[in-house]
Amino acid sequence: MKKVAVITFFQSQDNYGQLLQCFALQKTLQKLGTSPCVIRYGFHRPYFLWLQWRILFSKTGFYLLRKKIKSIYHESIRAKYPNRGFYRFKHNYIKFTRRCYNSLEDLQRNPPKADIYITGSDQVWAQLISSYNNRSFFLDFGKNSVKRIAYAPSFALEKYPIELQDELRLLLNHFDAVSVRENTGVSICQEVGIHAQLVLDPTLLLTLDDYNFVSATTNNKYCFAYHVNITTSEELRWAFVSKYNERHDIRTYATFANPQDNIDMEILMGAEYIYPTIPQWLGWIKNADYVLTSSFHGIVFSILFHVPFVACLRKESMLAGNDRITTLLTSLYLDYRIISSDTDIEYILSREIDWYEVEKKLSELRRDSLAFLIRNI
Repeated sequence: MKKVAVITFFQSQDNYGQLLQCFALQKTLQKLGTSPCVIRYGFHRPYFLWLQWRILFSKTGFYLLRKKIKSIYHESIRAKYPNRGFYRFKHNYIKFTRRCYNSLEDLQRNPPKADIYITGSDQVWAQLISSYNNRSFFLDFGKNSVKRIAYAPSFALEKYPIELQDELRLLLNHFDAVSVRENTGVSICQEVGIHAQLVLDPTLLLTLDDYNFVSATTNNKYCFAYHVNITTSEELRWAFVSKYNERHDIRTYATFANPQDNIDMEILMGAEYIYPTIPQWLGWIKNADYVLTSSFHGIVFSILFHVPFVACLRKESMLAGNDRITTLLTSLYLDYRIISSDTDIEYILSREIDWYEVEKKLSELRRDSLAFLIRNI
């Protein structure tokens, strides 16, 4: 049985999609007959204290120091909100390497023992390689004999910085197979001479039976709203949902991920904010009358559970991350679910989704995506 080591994001305590993509890729690899585990990669306190002064005063060290201080600050923001049980989910459903890796140097010095390395999915390539440690997500470690695969990572960029393209080409040339999950990712790879296949996010590779830990929720008629990386300037854009739900006597339950600096994330007027565990979050989507979300994975699970949804694209600095949403919805002929200033929520929700046609197209995309993995592992 081939051993597969996956490097991806898993540290969040509030981003449901991050943990579920991690779970889904591991589950898919298990179903394909491999023995996968997630590389426990991140910046940990013991390592942070151990850093030498010469590293602290280097360019890379300053970046790490700033990043660590920022993460501690974000922890203080998250402390305002109830615990969502992410640690318990990871303990129960995700297998990790025993060893913790704290830097690219650490990975290079003592790389995980595996037959295959996989990077992805999530926005692991949104971390620019101008920062040395981000090369970890381009698998710049381990023996040359280990096969290297990229499965569905996102760049979350429309174009890669031109001054970094030569280095990006060198890193991607070490891969045996590259795939991404949005059209801009395909274009970025093409610009540096690398062929990349467009594939589905791993959460869409599983069947509903694989998500057998979904919790039950209220039987009341409700809208479930899930927003990610939203800013206070977005508040007015979401005001329409309160008006619509009042007219139709629909209760609004809401939650969020990735709280922003000094911002109260409970921005929806009239909404009851909840802080569900991952199984509960899935249950809130599954049993909703409709879902309103700016989250890629909020949309994904609405589709999997056949729940009507309204997609609200993000603005400002988060704009580039929208392409994974538009790529998926366009491929399933569901791009009309995206609300804009010219689109009325009444119109979107009055249109019934032909779930048979959605499933038919999704099955084709799932087959192609699984074929990419089967062919390369």
